[in-house]
Amino acid sequence: MLRANVPIGIEGFGAYLPKHRIRLRDLPLAQGAVPQDFEKAICGPDEDAITMAKEAVERALRMAGVGKAGIGAILCGTTSNPYSGKPIGSVLSKALGIEGPILAADINFSGKSCSEAFLLCAGLVGSGMASRAIAAGSDSIPWGPWNEGAIYSSCGAAAFVLGRDGGSSIASLEGSSTWVMDALDTWALRGSAQRRNSGRFAERAMVQCVTSSVEALLRELGLGPGDFDHVILPQSDPRSASGLAKRLGFKPEQMEAGLVLPKLGNVEALSGMLGLVAVLDVAKPSERILVATFGNGAGSDSFSLLVKDAIEERERGDFLNQLSRKGYVDYAGYSRLLLGVSVSRA
Repeated sequence: MLRANVPIGIEGFGAYLPKHRIRLRDLPLAQGAVPQDFEKAICGPDEDAITMAKEAVERALRMAGVGKAGIGAILCGTTSNPYSGKPIGSVLSKALGIEGPILAADINFSGKSCSEAFLLCAGLVGSGMASRAIAAGSDSIPWGPWNEGAIYSSCGAAAFVLGRDGGSSIASLEGSSTWVMDALDTWALRGSAQRRNSGRFAERAMVQCVTSSVEALLRELGLGPGDFDHVILPQSDPRSASGLAKRLGFKPEQMEAGLVLPKLGNVEALSGMLGLVAVLDVAKPSERILVATFGNGAGSDSFSLLVKDAIEERERGDFLNQLSRKGYVDYAGYSRLLLGVSVSRA
């Protein structure tokens, strides 16, 4: 299990959700293949992984109430950087006015990119290399050939300000566990937007990695499934979270607050971390949260958080407000948005 030498806590969090949404039933090949009430977020023509990450980070900093001068690192998890040879982290540091003596980098490729950034930031703070660090995640999945994964792929961003656990922390990090496995489950050749899926082997890899990661964490912390008030598991499709929950012994009511797939789709690099934002938006002091993420061809991260009294001093509800602030487009409007053309929302 990974655990810092000093207590680490979350001081602030934020998210950004595009206003454009499409009901999955309006997508080609989706009829009968997806639940009728599912929908997902779509970037506008002036939105990408960088602009969304900036919005999320600014919200997290406002909640934390800390100055930018104290930030020693900013790491961003993404699978859809609009630049091929330039990290989002350095662009963010410039846009936020904190470029200079700061560590800025991207964590790329997998669905656990944001959780990797989160754990690396915890390590930087725990080692004393940074007094505070920002872990962000942002994704705008490009349009590709239709398959089940592409139907659920979505857009959004989340950010967390991490520091030494103290009176200003809203949640403390109790411990984390990672299980890495190189599995030929889902992949794309360089230069191609078409993602390939090995079918049943992809599901087998996810089950093995997440189960191993979560069980190791619970064993090391001396906790059981019933010790958690909220549980966030990988939610790339309607089956993944419910199947893993049943296998690991979690109940449906533990999953409710963090289940964002039906409302937003699968924001690949941070679907689990967006679930954490949703939970923190409503969590109460002394509640315990389990987060487990999964990345294709990468593995699984899991960690436990204990909510602190200071969370009641923060102004929350922004995530729920963004969920409700939306406008629907049809498939023609969706296609125009993917080409970067403005549309009117229904």
